[in-house]
Amino acid sequence: MTETTGQSQITQNGRGNDMLVIAAAAAVILGLLWFFNSDSKRQLERSATGFNGLISWLRSNDVEARTFRGGGTLIEGEIGLRILPLFDVDLTAERETPTTRSEVIAQTSERDLGLTVFELKVEAQPTLVVLPKWRHGMRMLKVAHKDLLIPDGDLNRVLRQIGIADARVRRDPGGFARTGHDIFNTRRDVGLVHTQTVKARLCEPILGTKDAMLLGRCELGEDVGFWLLTDPDLINNHGLSLAENAQTALNVIEIVNTTKPVIVDLTTHFATVDGDFTQDQHERTWEDFARMFEWPFSVIWIGFLFIGGLVLWRAITRYGPLARIYEEEPRASKTTSIAAKARLLRMSNHDAALLRTHFRSRLNALAADLLGPHRPADQDALEVVSRLVARKSPELARELATAVDLSSPETGAQGSLIAHLDRFETCYDRINHEFGRASVARG
Repeated sequence: MTETTGQSQITQNGRGNDMLVIAAAAAVILGLLWFFNSDSKRQLERSATGFNGLISWLRSNDVEARTFRGGGTLIEGEIGLRILPLFDVDLTAERETPTTRSEVIAQTSERDLGLTVFELKVEAQPTLVVLPKWRHGMRMLKVAHKDLLIPDGDLNRVLRQIGIADARVRRDPGGFARTGHDIFNTRRDVGLVHTQTVKARLCEPILGTKDAMLLGRCELGEDVGFWLLTDPDLINNHGLSLAENAQTALNVIEIVNTTKPVIVDLTTHFATVDGDFTQDQHERTWEDFARMFEWPFSVIWIGFLFIGGLVLWRAITRYGPLARIYEEEPRASKTTSIAAKARLLRMSNHDAALLRTHFRSRLNALAADLLGPHRPADQDALEVVSRLVARKSPELARELATAVDLSSPETGAQGSLIAHLDRFETCYDRINHEFGRASVARG
């Protein structure tokens, strides 16, 4: 009764541990998936208003280009052009976090950029500033509708903040329109949805006119200025494939760029240093370490965690330490085997009770070895082992049943008992071999 209770408790504990490990592994994996999939920066880059397509397009046309997300520094003089898309319509205040679906759709600022940081960026390197145009709902709903345009007043405010005080935004109310622009003595057909232009006295138009400038050079003071692209749809993922926008975007880069690399700067901090700066002076931060968990490394880490959790669970449930059903079981079973055979050899005409005890002890040890904590606690060891062996070798299962059957009339003679014992031990060794276990020498 005590043995059965102990077996039942061990089995229940083993199953409870299995479920705990599985639940913990699942929670970790789901948490990581949520963390990486909720990375708004990555979603924004791949969205309709992102610029991943521009990077690929420039590279395919032999222009060295990359996205700069931080985690390092930019050396002054080594970057030909910084493309700085604005996703903030108020550089002097932090954006409010939306709490409802309607607020998310109506959101106009998606990434805060401080005015001081903006000024440092445009002073440090040649910069193409790209105005925002669409609310968050445009990429969320995947619809370029006029109701999802950022209000003119918000854009006029950000134009004033970056130093173009007299600028005014203008929108084409007619929806999609194609307009011809001369660039490099070539007429390009530019297609835009609700074309967004700016009237600015301080900027010199490159594409468009002073009253409707699409691209221009804005001088803010002595040796301080930047290029301004008023409609991001010319170079973003949404508009790059329209009309001849892709080729026009390439021409724009050729106008404002040198032979040095082009970067799309998505950082909200200033990371430019002068040419005397060396790598040894860079102090590593947690942001550097966090890059190892960004896409595509995140997939590798999730894979490692999943495989590690699976291996750990498998090791605990199958290859971990066996449940100790009987104290000092291997030594006890061997001692029982030696004692049984010694008494059988010394005594004649002894009943079969001693041999049955020996068989039961050996079968309990065999069931524990083959099934571990998964052995049914309320079933006879012979029944459990026979059912398991029958799946691989029905003949061996029948032979085992014959070996342990001491009900024949001849049982009791010394020769008959020893024959039963030898047949049983032969079956025992064959079962161990069948299931990949090493046979233990019998005393």
